[in-house]
Amino acid sequence: MTKTWITRSGVALAGVALFAIAAGTANAAPGQGGCLKDLVAAGTITSAQAEAMHEAVESLRDSGVERREAHRQAVASLVADGTLTQAQADAIKTSKPAKRPGSRGSAPSTTAPSSAA
Repeated sequence: MTKTWITRSGVALAGVALFAIAAGTANAAPGQGGCLKDLVAAGTITSAQAEAMHEAVESLRDSGVERREAHRQAVASLVADGTLTQAQADAIKTSKPAKRPGSRGSAPSTTAPSSAA
């Protein structure tokens, strides 16, 4: 009876952990979530600062500003209003998001090319 309870508890805990990881990944902003989450995990910026960055970029993108320019303007704006320090802004500028599979610069496919007959 005790082994069954322990096994069920372990499976339930693993399920909750998997759900939390999946939810966090799904909520990451495309192209920036990874590097901002890494900076939050490292203690370089707070989650509130990451959210402010995300909101500023989204607002600029909604206004038609190109992605890289939106990031540049958002960082500058958040430094100007005191939300970020210059050191935090520099860390954001130098952080690199992880490459997505199939994106330019990612590892080549391991699928063998088909041979022509």
